[in-house]
Amino acid sequence: MGTIAFLALFSWYSFFKISPFHGNYKGNLLVDGNPAQFRSLEEIAAVSGSFWDQDTRIAELSGVFKGVGFNFLFYNFGNFRYAGFIPDDETNLNFSAFAYKIGLGYSLAFDKNLYFGISPQYQRFEYYNQYAEGFTMNVGLLHYITRYRFYYEIFLKDFGLSSSEDYNFPGTFNAGVGFILRPNTVVNYLYCKEIAGDGDFIAKGVIHRLGGVYSYKNMLIPSFALYLGDDLRLFNLGLKFNFLKNAFLSYNFTLRKSGFSPVHNFTVGVE
Repeated sequence: MGTIAFLALFSWYSFFKISPFHGNYKGNLLVDGNPAQFRSLEEIAAVSGSFWDQDTRIAELSGVFKGVGFNFLFYNFGNFRYAGFIPDDETNLNFSAFAYKIGLGYSLAFDKNLYFGISPQYQRFEYYNQYAEGFTMNVGLLHYITRYRFYYEIFLKDFGLSSSEDYNFPGTFNAGVGFILRPNTVVNYLYCKEIAGDGDFIAKGVIHRLGGVYSYKNMLIPSFALYLGDDLRLFNLGLKFNFLKNAFLSYNFTLRKSGFSPVHNFTVGVE
């Protein structure tokens, strides 16, 4: 029973798939976890947070400087109560579930429009008396085709093996393209397919993300995204506000399928 509950919680909150910083925009580029973006993002320092359900909280610290990217995430899934399976069992335990991930990566520019990046990560998930931990790897490519005003990217995320529970982290293949319709208007598409891992029986399969962003005088930047396929998310609405020359504040609202509460993401930072 404990193992089933562990896998269920591990699946539902798949911490390696959730990042409050991802979904933000830097100029025309959607931040999506591709380490090749580190060089293109140039310089960013940000603190992000998410919450959904009653007790679930996520905190993230992100930074990019001259091609080097760093991030640390901590996930608190709240407190749980175990009362035993036998009617006269007086066992009454309160315990918590949490996870954290830390990653450091680097992006190399082959020329001013072509970037390659790699980012190893360590992640750990704990629930009651069980845990999964291990090292994973993100690797990707980003290419701007400036003549036709679009970019494409291909990257792999979260490939690795747990060193504790023999649990394979769900690695994904991702491919995306962005079209710069105007200097202040971009539409993009991101394809995500889980091609490694087990136990993720809620959000397993293929995800299609259709989105766009508009910049009003580089001060107010609304964005949207629609999710199709095997994902709990339905759509996302975001608003970024730039102030004090290089500071920004952003909010993203994500509506999920019936039975799952919406997700609220906040980010404050400098770029």
